[in-house]
Amino acid sequence: MVTRNNIQRPKFNLQKLGRVRKQALKSNSTSYKSVVSTSIQHVRRISTKKEQQKRKVLKHILDSALVKAGGVREATMKEAPAQKEEPAVVKAIPSGPGTTLGAPSGMPLEQHMEHMLRERICRVIGINGNRFIGAQPVSFTRDTLRELQSENYFVSEKSDGVRVLLYCVLHENGQQQVFLIDRKNKFSYVPELRFPVANELNVFHNDTIVDGELVADLEPNGQYVIRYLAFDLLAYRGQSIVSKPLTSRLARLQCEFIGPYREMLKIANPQFIHSQPFKVSLKEMQLSYGIERMFKEVIPNLKHGNDGLIFTSSVAPYIPSTNVKMLKWKPPSENTIDFRLTLESPTAGNIHNQKPQFVLHEWRGGQDYSRFGLMAVDDALWEQWRSTSTQLQNRVVEVSYSPGDQSWRFFRFRDDKEHGNHSSVVQKVVQSIRDGVEADELLHAQDSIKMAWKERERIAHEGQRQQQMRA
Repeated sequence: MVTRNNIQRPKFNLQKLGRVRKQALKSNSTSYKSVVSTSIQHVRRISTKKEQQKRKVLKHILDSALVKAGGVREATMKEAPAQKEEPAVVKAIPSGPGTTLGAPSGMPLEQHMEHMLRERICRVIGINGNRFIGAQPVSFTRDTLRELQSENYFVSEKSDGVRVLLYCVLHENGQQQVFLIDRKNKFSYVPELRFPVANELNVFHNDTIVDGELVADLEPNGQYVIRYLAFDLLAYRGQSIVSKPLTSRLARLQCEFIGPYREMLKIANPQFIHSQPFKVSLKEMQLSYGIERMFKEVIPNLKHGNDGLIFTSSVAPYIPSTNVKMLKWKPPSENTIDFRLTLESPTAGNIHNQKPQFVLHEWRGGQDYSRFGLMAVDDALWEQWRSTSTQLQNRVVEVSYSPGDQSWRFFRFRDDKEHGNHSSVVQKVVQSIRDGVEADELLHAQDSIKMAWKERERIAHEGQRQQQMRA
């Protein structure tokens, strides 16, 4: 039996978050632009036909990664560490395999059960309602550079994966149940997963909420491995920690969630290990002035797709919905917006006749939308949609801006989202396109970002020293 006495508490090493380049970029060494030229291709979106086919393969893998969840028996671990009984919190989950649109497959829930869990999650983190609680980043502008100089941020690569929250809760019989929650706030039950608490691997998390994303890593042997990259912890065993700084939340995520899970796998039997639908890891982050390392080392060596950078304040609380302390950087030409698409005259709602107008609508909250503009669609793409009877009406589409003809162009469908971007987000992205920051400008700013960070550290240390002298 695994007990507190024979398992060491996993340690969290923040040094991994703080690894930065050993030497500053010298003016007489490789220029900023040459640094960008060797790596910016890894930031660019997939555009060629071959790469688009690869994207479809990745999506298929992500969508089917958990398909076995509906039919695989729950595996047991060595010495069968039973889950400790705790108060009943959730009624029975309906059986039978199924899929959730836009998210990895698992067991879908009955509507009343899903509604109950949505409200429960909101109560746990201290907000009203039953909406999706995941934080959404804002677009990067020139003003953002000043923000990075005035406050401490972490930076990570922006993975091209599937955003999902992971929610652990105990059934009324004491058994843990784990759910994945997609952007549409749809729940999928994954019966194979178990997440124990630190030091007591036979006691399991209840009302613990993790934020992260699923990616498909292409290994050297040509096989895809699904990984859940966890990057935040919202609640721990019923206690909301969204008001804590990111440094504290990350430490608890590693020490109290990922670490114990890995310890459990060390003593699990092969059947249980094989049944795990994906690997679980802490997403790597750097200090905000580690931008060069992100471009030169991290992004080129990724095994999954990349869509830019994410800067997250290390001192700010977690903010559900739009989070102004979470900054999304892409090259200005790569910024995209999600809209709801409708077809209008001459063939509104009928894609089998001549080409209609493709109208983009921005979301204003609830079910309220307003007209934004038109999406340009060339004849070849229209013919492809028409010949395959592709559903277009009221679908969410992601579009990019083409400066050449000043038009919005189709990039991909966003079936993982119930709504397009809110009008406030649309305004910020448009501003980012007009007033965006190129990669070489971002690299050029990293030394001033570092100097400001070090000055804040110096002031904080001096304040601590004076306080100790007065004590």
